[in-house]
Amino acid sequence: MNLRRLTLICACVWLASCGPNGAATRLVYEGQATTSPAGFEIWELSIQEGVATGTPVRLTSHAGDDVDANWGEAAARITFASDRAGNFDIYTMDADGSNVLPLTTDAGMDRFPTWEPNADHVIFASDRDGDFEIMIMEDTGPRQAQLTSNNCLDTDPAWSPNGQQIVFVSNCAGGTDLEIFVMNSNGTNPTRLTNRPSMDDFHPSWSPDGTRIVFESVPSGGSAHVNTKIVVMDANGANQTVLLTGSVTGDLVHPAWSPDGDELVVAMVDGSGDYNLYTMPATGGTPQQVADLPLTQWAPDWR
Repeated sequence: MNLRRLTLICACVWLASCGPNGAATRLVYEGQATTSPAGFEIWELSIQEGVATGTPVRLTSHAGDDVDANWGEAAARITFASDRAGNFDIYTMDADGSNVLPLTTDAGMDRFPTWEPNADHVIFASDRDGDFEIMIMEDTGPRQAQLTSNNCLDTDPAWSPNGQQIVFVSNCAGGTDLEIFVMNSNGTNPTRLTNRPSMDDFHPSWSPDGTRIVFESVPSGGSAHVNTKIVVMDANGANQTVLLTGSVTGDLVHPAWSPDGDELVVAMVDGSGDYNLYTMPATGGTPQQVADLPLTQWAPDWR
């Protein structure tokens, strides 16, 4: 697994778009700051009908990188990963950026936290045993346990909307290609969903009704997101359909669903050469830029 690829799939974005009856919704995302400290920080943005309704709100401001943002229950809290203490650990904060609390303090790298729907657990990926595994903990930090234990890579987990399954990325099927797997929420019955030779599949995201999964697929062995495809499939891996294909100069990454399941948000290279946020119909179509934001903005979560 290329370390550059691992870094890229970590980046986190929080976005918002249209809710019922055209109401504004919110995106949370990972973006580069233009003022000091100028690393990656967590931002919030309200959007309506696919475009921003205001200016981004910076939720974190730290010399380290803050990434992998994910909404908690009722969008009241956010979990994210940060290396502000010198090593990537999992943190939580209120939705306005206040009350930041560390959940892990392990010497290994902890990334990709995802809150359990309507419950009190967080899953995440950690390399504390020598390679990345999927782990679970209470959302206050204690009682941490491994859900996978393999001599290969298991990472980038996401809960199903009903909390009964976890989708994740793994190369445990043999070879080096990364594929999408699903398992029960207790770690049992891991099942391979994708088998795309010479492609690495990343960043799976469940539709709000739990019937579909969208993900990013890129030619394996690359050092950057080049010729990426956004692919959607049924939750059992059937009916895999390419919705959008990028290019060397206009690539796209990190798909996530709108709250109603009708749209997707992706990060795509804009005219300046940076990644910016775009929305598109969940059935495919032309992406629409959310806002003309500076530098790289990506890895969204939409509520």
